[in-house]
Amino acid sequence: MNTSPLYQSLLQGLARRPIDSATLPAYCVAPRETPSATEQGHNIDPLGVMTLFVQAESFRMPATPEHFDTIAPYHSSGAIVPQALRPDIIHLVGNAVGRATDSAAIALAHHLSRLGRTLHPFDGPKLRTFRQRFRAVLNEPGLEAQDPLSLLLTENGAIDTTLLAEASHAHRLSFLEALRHRDPAQARALIAAQLPLEKADARLELVSLLWIALSGDDKPLLESIRTDRSGPVRQESERILGHLPGSAYAEAQLTDFASRVTVSKNGLLRRRITVSLQLPADIASKRLAGGFSHFMLNWVAMACDVLSIRTLAAQLALSEQDLVTAASDDLALMYCLGIAAANDRNWTLLSLIASCAREPIWPFLVRYGFDKPGLRSSVDRLNYVAAITEKPLPVWDEAHSYQFQNLASAIETLADALGMPLPEKQASILTDAVLSAPRAQENTLVACMVLTPVGQIGPLKRRMIDLHPDQSRRAVLLADILIKLYQEKTPS
Repeated sequence: MNTSPLYQSLLQGLARRPIDSATLPAYCVAPRETPSATEQGHNIDPLGVMTLFVQAESFRMPATPEHFDTIAPYHSSGAIVPQALRPDIIHLVGNAVGRATDSAAIALAHHLSRLGRTLHPFDGPKLRTFRQRFRAVLNEPGLEAQDPLSLLLTENGAIDTTLLAEASHAHRLSFLEALRHRDPAQARALIAAQLPLEKADARLELVSLLWIALSGDDKPLLESIRTDRSGPVRQESERILGHLPGSAYAEAQLTDFASRVTVSKNGLLRRRITVSLQLPADIASKRLAGGFSHFMLNWVAMACDVLSIRTLAAQLALSEQDLVTAASDDLALMYCLGIAAANDRNWTLLSLIASCAREPIWPFLVRYGFDKPGLRSSVDRLNYVAAITEKPLPVWDEAHSYQFQNLASAIETLADALGMPLPEKQASILTDAVLSAPRAQENTLVACMVLTPVGQIGPLKRRMIDLHPDQSRRAVLLADILIKLYQEKTPS
């Protein structure tokens, strides 16, 4: 039986069992006009009391839980992006309307990281793909502004092997890459221990880290990887082994390539040295028939992937500078020398090759890729691009429109690989060439914006709007976001 005072009062009648108005909420009682008429000075509203009773009977108090579920608060040392930029970012890289896989997304992630900015936590579901793809780059909680080496180190500076085993693959790669620069031997030991635990794709990425600070000490590990059950992993170890001084693969490639090079001397009084390359017959036949660049890429990948310009010049009894000067009229040979200089990390000589070539060689070298010469770090890639884009590109004309198709493809490849600005001189060379054409694709204009330094984004945005208003919308949106990010000085 319900023994509550309210229940008993309503059951027996308010006249027989008055209700103590002090125990009722304010909406159940009303002040009397003459408070002295009763001791309490209040009228009781029966309808209000009945309502309170029904509510009390219908909705019981819930049982107190044994424990409460809690989540860790959102902590971030980086400032959240300005409120005004949230819709633009969602439009650029959001799940529904944006694209989180092109060079614009890569550039946005790198700029956010550089500025120490974090995405708004409420936008997480709308930016899920973008955040997952660039989790190691973005300033997410727990990862902001940290040195990759500090992620897996104990307080005394030793490597925490438990954290290394439990870390995500992306974090483990970042850590091992940074450690490879600082302590190659220790990184090599950790890579060797981790390889048996990973799948083929992950093993390939780990083996690729051996390009960094490569030395003869890495040879035993690379030799052991030659028996890996994955073909791409075995091929990568072979290529890295070929770059070691004195390897049999490098010696065989040098001998074969040198046999195709002809050195001749012309002139009576002033003897001029000329160096030319004899291409295989099936490749040479493509010079005029079309498709030469594609077939040349495939041949170079096999004939020059570990070629050293230093050893080639010594084999031909020429200095490196004389070899470049003598080969300047042979574009195919200049392609090969450029790759050989990149294999040696000789950026000064690579710049000379790009300057002496009768046509720009950088579209070919960019399409050749960064991975084949072992250019894994952003520093090496920037040095590589800065060296090969020394020569201004020709202004567009209808007769050479096919060259601009290769140019556009190379710029898009470059933006995808770098995801960050080039030096101002090199960026201007590329964008001027693209904007000189009457037609431009959206992806090419986005790539130009990605490769442009922040200080030049505003002028480039205005040029794109004037010349290509329809195709430049995504590039302009990226420009607006970056301009506002760098103008904003205080956290939102």
